[in-house]
Amino acid sequence: MKNNDDFDFIKNKFENDNIVAPDSIGENSVAERLEGKGPAKIKLYKRRGFKAFVSAAACVAVVLCSITAFNYGSNSNAAQNDENAQGNLLSFESYSDIQKAAKRSAEKEYYDISLFDSYSYKAEATADTANESEEKGMGGGSNSETYVQVEGVDEADIIKTDSRYIYFAAGRDNTVKIYDSKTNKIVSCIDDFKIEDHTDYNYDGSYYVSYDECIYEMYLIDERLIINTTSTDSTFVKSDNTIEETHSYVYDISNVENPKRLSAFTQSGSYISSRMIGDMLYVVSSKYLYYDMCKELDDCIPYTSCGDEKNMINAQDVYYCPKSDDSSYIVISAVDISSKKKSTETKAIFGAAGEVYCSRDNLYITVSKYENAGQKTEIIKASLNDGKINLEGSATVSGYIDDQFSMDEHGGYFRVAVTTQAADGKDINKLFVFDSNMKKVGEVKGFAKNESIKAVKFLGDTAYVITYEQTDPLFVIDLSNPQNPEILGSVKIDGFSSQLLTLENDRILGIGYNTSETEYGVIQDGLKLVLFDVSDKANPAVLDTYVLKDAYSEAQYNHKAIVINKEKGYFAIDYSQYISSETGEDEEHNGALTFEVKGDKINVTHNFDCSKNNSAEEYSPVYRCAYIDDTVYVVSCLGNFYSFKY
Repeated sequence: MKNNDDFDFIKNKFENDNIVAPDSIGENSVAERLEGKGPAKIKLYKRRGFKAFVSAAACVAVVLCSITAFNYGSNSNAAQNDENAQGNLLSFESYSDIQKAAKRSAEKEYYDISLFDSYSYKAEATADTANESEEKGMGGGSNSETYVQVEGVDEADIIKTDSRYIYFAAGRDNTVKIYDSKTNKIVSCIDDFKIEDHTDYNYDGSYYVSYDECIYEMYLIDERLIINTTSTDSTFVKSDNTIEETHSYVYDISNVENPKRLSAFTQSGSYISSRMIGDMLYVVSSKYLYYDMCKELDDCIPYTSCGDEKNMINAQDVYYCPKSDDSSYIVISAVDISSKKKSTETKAIFGAAGEVYCSRDNLYITVSKYENAGQKTEIIKASLNDGKINLEGSATVSGYIDDQFSMDEHGGYFRVAVTTQAADGKDINKLFVFDSNMKKVGEVKGFAKNESIKAVKFLGDTAYVITYEQTDPLFVIDLSNPQNPEILGSVKIDGFSSQLLTLENDRILGIGYNTSETEYGVIQDGLKLVLFDVSDKANPAVLDTYVLKDAYSEAQYNHKAIVINKEKGYFAIDYSQYISSETGEDEEHNGALTFEVKGDKINVTHNFDCSKNNSAEEYSPVYRCAYIDDTVYVVSCLGNFYSFKY
């Protein structure tokens, strides 16, 4: 191995300090990254929506930065040692200062010799009071829309629909297929990123598909399709390491049979997430700073581009927390899609981006930190005003968050639910409330000991939190007094919900996992739907459940896989199920469930099995559901389309 000495040094350092690295930065993972391997690899049938899955290119920044964030003894940032610390974001004054800071941070990771210096520059940002945001279920009308967290804030997905066409980013060949629901045919394909036969094998013999540029998600805005990708370049002349760039391409689809690329925007780093508010696209990427990159100024400064020329971000638009030791950037850009302008604004912050929550006024990004006391989460706040991005500040809490739904903004307050460790080392959960200046004003102290948060739904002044160890408690938390939030009641049920949807008449729908007790312990063995009654918040109750044994769905871990038809009053989700055949072998069945909530009951209306309706040459697992008028469509990994009448 080329960098074997480097890996041995890191390994010995971990062992001497009694640090146990998680699997994601274990020996094999770190060794591969020290070799600078590329391009990005994505498992053939791995579902893109699974929140624990990111391509190698997209997770390099998070994985390697995690090494830096481990304990460095008494030199760690003092503010991070607090239970929940308020952090001021400071901006740099010059490129040379940025290069110096980046180099020291990269050196620390590479050699473990010095900390990021504490600068004394003046913070520029001021805080605004956040406006209240509301959740959005799903649009009614004649076609499905992406299920989003906040009304008026669109989220990208691998499938989009209008009143006639379905646009789908097919996983294996890395194309966008456009399907005509009237003719039941694929009328065109955007194949600018297509791969032919870039396959490889994993150590266990499974297939991988290698992408030089990977499609992640899309938006459909009128007659424009915006495609977000990450490209990987492993031929960096000054280093053996790879370079990742995030691209946002705008296509004119007024003629669906002949889509035309209108413009392209590029920013440094791997794609993390994005949001659309009106015609303004906000893109978040994460750029890892390899040690060799810091030797040259133009290699360690994040940049944007609307063509061949790269434009480095202004030094004053690069921020950091005092004594931060992160060797990654978070890059945030605002792009006006309607006018095809270059980035209206771009900001960068030292840190490795995790989950992203976005209201109509503010963007929140999490950064995981690892210390002797355990994991902490820094939350960075950026205000959004018609394309203007202002870094407002940050706060740090003990523990980690489950996903973007663990965060919420309401009435000028930011709320976040976390799982942390108690003094005895067991998991415990907390909920914090911050004001618009990211100063903590209230909290719900530890609850559900030895359990972890699996789902959160904020609804106005109430939070519904699911935790799990062997049973599924639903906690109802009153947030009407931000300075004194309190738990009102709870109810337990076997299994656990990982997605929570609020319905009419004080009902909560849970989508998650069934569990069973076996001789080997508790196992997850199916897809489970749960209907909760929360009309009496002090005494929530379980009204009904439905279990599809030996099945799983992308909807269990990706809210975008949930389809809601408000007009017809039904839900649709994909599923894969393993059923024993007459020969005793497990057969995989893939399809879609549609179900209704009527009164106090969950009624499954259709169980559509694609394997019984398969006319395609190659059969593959399903990714998504969609509907147009009275027809429900099920789309496979390979871009095969199946349909049935509701």
